[in-house]
Amino acid sequence: AATYNDHRDLQEQAETVTAYIKMCIDEVTITKTITMRANQKPWMTAKFVDW
Repeated sequence: AATYNDHRDLQEQAETVTAYIKMCIDEVTITKTITMRANQKPWMTAKFVDW
C-alpha cells in the first residue's frame, strides 16, 4: 500500500487493486469476435456459429 507519513493514499491503493483485478480478468477470459451476416438464418445464434 502507498503510504505517506503513516497515511495511506486511497487513490493509489484503489488504482492498484483495480489494475490487479483487470489483470486477473484478462488472464481467465477469452475475447472472440463473431460476425453476423445479413443472410444468416435467424436460428444461427452465436452458440451454433462457434461450432
